[in-house]
Amino acid sequence: MKRLWIIVGGFAAGVALMLGFMQPWKRPPRRPAPAPQTDDRTRALEHASQALASLKAGDLMEAQARLSKAASLDPDLFEIPLYQGHIEMLAGGHSAARRSYDEALKRRPGDAKALAGRAAARFELREYAGAIEDATAAIATEPDALFTRAAAYGALERNEESVRDWTA
Repeated sequence: MKRLWIIVGGFAAGVALMLGFMQPWKRPPRRPAPAPQTDDRTRALEHASQALASLKAGDLMEAQARLSKAASLDPDLFEIPLYQGHIEMLAGGHSAARRSYDEALKRRPGDAKALAGRAAARFELREYAGAIEDATAAIATEPDALFTRAAAYGALERNEESVRDWTA
């Protein structure tokens, strides 16, 4: 029984010393962690993604408004000229679309989506050799460019290549 009292007494003395040194009642209350702040680039990417969603839904006006908001936040964002080219293609402005895709390729050289878009714009502008060149560069990662290349081969009356691409 004497050992039990020694253990309990030692425990009580340890707790008393710990509370005496730490004094948790004197600490200021902890403030909650501040909410993470998003930077302009992140918000611009969000607006660009929403612009693409609006574009896929067929709402060109909303897509253009979202893209303008993204451009005001981060004008150097790669997605802005890329999605602008998509909007212009749907609106029938093939020359403007080509310029937008050129700008996207300046920002990210060799991007398959930009190359495929520029190939489609060049096809619509009857620049068939350029469309074939861009589509060929994009096919490895953007297989839809194969259709543009097939149509361009057909327009140049290179029927064997055209049929090969159509059947691929």
